[in-house]
Amino acid sequence: MLGKCQLSPGRAGLLLLVAILPAPPAQAKRMTLAYARIGAELASRSSAGTKQAVGRIDALVSTSAYQCRFILCHRWLPALMTQKQYQAVAELAQLEILNNPDSTNTINILQAMRVQALLDAGQAQAALAAAKGLFNIATMQNTANALMLVAKCLKADSPNGLRLANQLQRQQRSGAEIPAGNAKAVSCTVLADIQVNPEPYLRAAGRQPTLRVEDLIGKGNLLLLADKPRRARIYFDQAYSVAWNNQWLVAATERIAACIKAQDGTIGRANAWVLAIRPKPVQIR
Repeated sequence: MLGKCQLSPGRAGLLLLVAILPAPPAQAKRMTLAYARIGAELASRSSAGTKQAVGRIDALVSTSAYQCRFILCHRWLPALMTQKQYQAVAELAQLEILNNPDSTNTINILQAMRVQALLDAGQAQAALAAAKGLFNIATMQNTANALMLVAKCLKADSPNGLRLANQLQRQQRSGAEIPAGNAKAVSCTVLADIQVNPEPYLRAAGRQPTLRVEDLIGKGNLLLLADKPRRARIYFDQAYSVAWNNQWLVAATERIAACIKAQDGTIGRANAWVLAIRPKPVQIR
């Protein structure tokens, strides 16, 4: 049995450098061919071609060392939505999120597509749970769009959906005001009552490393999707403390605000935190 070994700083730096290098030419060529094959199969619009494309995309997202998130978000999943392959869209979007949770903007896109796919598939309850996950993970800028999808899912999920959507709107309007002094934030009971299945996200979070800032952000994002904002805050606070440039500092700051938003179900206290924060000076290494 191999014992634990500690990487020297030089060795760790070498491994990090290897991880971020572009694909070797042979691998890049294989990826290009794979992408072209998937594009052709989707363009055929045949059931056999679509099935093959879904299998190839699944394999790429599951095992590829070179991420294909841009083409997945902007070509493949929209093409599958057009062909009404809603279940495939929902599953592939979730798979990419679980495997690559560090890009918050990409997760916003994928989770919104997942919500819409589940709605179009007639799975209103699953769509509502995914919409709550979208609210939790959403950047402050994307929160309004996330709430619109929550309301849409509420209306589709039950006969009381319209009443709940109106209640959601009222609570969000009240909760948008920044609390005065030590006053408690207005919470959103409508969002609090929506149940999320945390297991896929907790399993993925358990596998997520915590070596780099982006790893910490990825782990926190998975915990937000699991509806565990207090646990997520631990990792975002760590990311904030070790951020080594302004890009990551801003990202960690925004994620902490998202945690506060997810905890309250409203944006007032999160906005107050953003306005009060004074980012630490960052020295570029």
